[in-house]
This record gives sequence, C-alpha cells and structure tokens, in this order.
Amino acid sequence: MGLFVTDYQTLYPAITSSLFNGFLSLDDSPHITVNKPSGVRLAVQSGPLLFLDQSPLKLNINQDEPRRRSVSFIDTSQQLYFMIIIKPDTSYSGPLLVDLPSVLQTIAVEENITINSAINLDGGTASAFFRSSTYLKEFAVIGSVFCLH
Repeated sequence: MGLFVTDYQTLYPAITSSLFNGFLSLDDSPHITVNKPSGVRLAVQSGPLLFLDQSPLKLNINQDEPRRRSVSFIDTSQQLYFMIIIKPDTSYSGPLLVDLPSVLQTIAVEENITINSAINLDGGTASAFFRSSTYLKEFAVIGSVFCLH
C-alpha cells in the first residue's frame, strides 16, 4: 500500500493514511521521514512511524493485537537496520504495535544504539526474515522484499 519506488521509477503512488504515515527511502544514505521523498533510488511507504528526531512516538492504534513486527530504523551514524521482533517462545507472535516504540527504546539501550528514526514495515503473517543464522518464514504473500549484501 502506498508509495513504491525502485530504480528511480514510481511503481505505486503515495497515499494519504494515518497508519501508513512514513517513508523509508534510499539514495546516497537511508532516510525515514514523514514527507514523501522524491528523486530517490528506492522508497516504500509504510507505518506507523515509531521514532523521529531520536524520540519515540506515542501511537494510538485501534484493534491492536500481538503480532510479529518487522521494523527498520536508522541510528545517529546513518546506519540502516532491519529487524523482526517476536516473542521468545514463538515466531508467530510479538508485541502490540502501540508498544513498539518502547520495545525499540529498550533494544537500543541494551545494544548501545541511538535511534534517530524508525518505522514499522509490516508484521504478522506478511513478514519474513532470512539471514545465515535466522530464518522466519512468511505465512501470507509479501508485497516487497529488501535484499541486502
């Protein structure tokens, strides 16, 4: 849903949404913003935004349920991170969306990272994570995939 840009070409336009209220984009450096980017190599619209200007945001979510969460954030040194947050005893469930900013804050303190900006990507069954040591399979169709090397 919303803006999708790849190789500088807009495949889907941005939408107005209180839930999908942010943008992750890449050009020379990564950006997570409230404003629609232009002239970037890659961009996706998602949300909600979780952090802006090093501050966790207060979320107001209706019909919130515990789900596995897919998040991207940028630290103060402009390093881009992707993570899946799950409960320790299951790969299907995780925090409430409304609790995600405080969960990220806890992770940042434990890892000695200062989060500059963060955004929820997707979660629940429409998320997956592949890494040499970790494999979390999707259970529903995924609309886009980030491949990093």
